[in-house]
Amino acid sequence: MTEPTQSAVGARAFFDRQPPPQYLDEWIERLAQPEQLVEQDLLSLVIFRLHEEYLAVQTACLVEVTLPQPIHTIPHRSNEVVLGLVNIRGQLRICISAHGLLGVAIAASSQQTHYADALRGAHPESSPLRMLILQERSEQWVFPVEEVLGVHALPATALRSVPSTFGKAGAFSQSVFDWEGHTVGYLDATQLLSALRSACK
Repeated sequence: MTEPTQSAVGARAFFDRQPPPQYLDEWIERLAQPEQLVEQDLLSLVIFRLHEEYLAVQTACLVEVTLPQPIHTIPHRSNEVVLGLVNIRGQLRICISAHGLLGVAIAASSQQTHYADALRGAHPESSPLRMLILQERSEQWVFPVEEVLGVHALPATALRSVPSTFGKAGAFSQSVFDWEGHTVGYLDATQLLSALRSACK
């Protein structure tokens, strides 16, 4: 039988030694702590408000949040979904009504009034009204919202199924989550933008 080498004897002695005082207690306490969320477990979402509904989209499809801009109607093309065109740094973009698309209770004419009032103000930045610019591939869409509530990191475990009572926006929501006392609809951006293309034909 082969005699163990000096290094093997040293290794066995290392693993067989008594742990230092309180070593096991420290590890028991550490393992009892809730698992820390790593970046891959978090969703980065921008939360915004349409009238009285709180919604969110992934920040990956968000290009920019801007102050209200003048909306120029398109003759014979403007409707409850297509509001018109807006000038974003010298480029005309289609401005759509997420309210009209999602069935949120506010008419397109009321949106025009909201934005006209904000633009006539001496300090439009003091109004919570904003415009979101979403992009998919080379397409960009601009839509007004009543308020942007910021970008938030959300654990995927916080998502739950869309309840039947959520409202018309529920048809475009892949899930919901709770945020500061509100139920927020997590919009399916692919489905949302596909519906926008259909509305603009």
